[in-house]
Amino acid sequence: MKRILFLILIFVMQKTFSQLPVNGGFEVWAIDSSGYSSPVNWIANNGAASATTVLQAPGHSSASSVHFVSVSDGATGFIGGEVACILDNSIKPLVLTGFWKGNFLIGGDRLGIWITVQDSNYQIITQAVFQTPILANTTVWTPFTLTINYPTSVEPYQTIFIADIGTIGLSTEGYLDDLNLTYITSTNEIETKQLFSAGIMSDDNIKPKLIIESAKNLSLNISIYNLDGLIIFSERENIHTGSNEFPLPFQSSGINFCTIEGNGYRKSLKYIIQ
Repeated sequence: MKRILFLILIFVMQKTFSQLPVNGGFEVWAIDSSGYSSPVNWIANNGAASATTVLQAPGHSSASSVHFVSVSDGATGFIGGEVACILDNSIKPLVLTGFWKGNFLIGGDRLGIWITVQDSNYQIITQAVFQTPILANTTVWTPFTLTINYPTSVEPYQTIFIADIGTIGLSTEGYLDDLNLTYITSTNEIETKQLFSAGIMSDDNIKPKLIIESAKNLSLNISIYNLDGLIIFSERENIHTGSNEFPLPFQSSGINFCTIEGNGYRKSLKYIIQ
């Protein structure tokens, strides 16, 4: 008898809440103008020294994360992977959280995140920096929190996110995933939108089902892919307040991926039929 492992997904929308920056879970990748696969809506430095510096890797809570590596610059130095994105003037970032891991064995090696908030003249209002501890070396996903403080009342115009690894050797590599941003909107409301997996259950008798808990009505697209990337199932579903259950199509044994997309989010999780 096939045993089905279930996904439970919770979509939480509350009065005070956090939002992933665009593709903050690094789930969506595509070939960019440099000819390399990079996370969508992020600018990656792939192609530096004609090499791949930013890679897709297994994620903290779902299918993908961003994997930074170091390469030779063709002379006597090294180049580390980097991604960047820009958010528009409708938000004032307050706190960024996420998860990292990596191999930083030399004193100058580290993974860093820089947040720069600018005014309408592109002058810096404030900056915030997170860096991994010196000589950190861990294969375990480790949480971090970065708070953005404001010395003046000047309104933000745009926010620049940069994440990279600093390196003085070829052995340096770092991983980053599940970025969540708490921010104030243009109407001075503190908001949160967070899509996350709550756990995996198993049952021997029924087809897989997706469970979504929501505090408000939503419209989400649900898609199923097999391990070869072929779409098995795709439907737009209206989500109502409370608990929502959706039966997923039965497939043969193996790994499948369920993608939930809408309201500015895309999240992919996998389930296994044995």
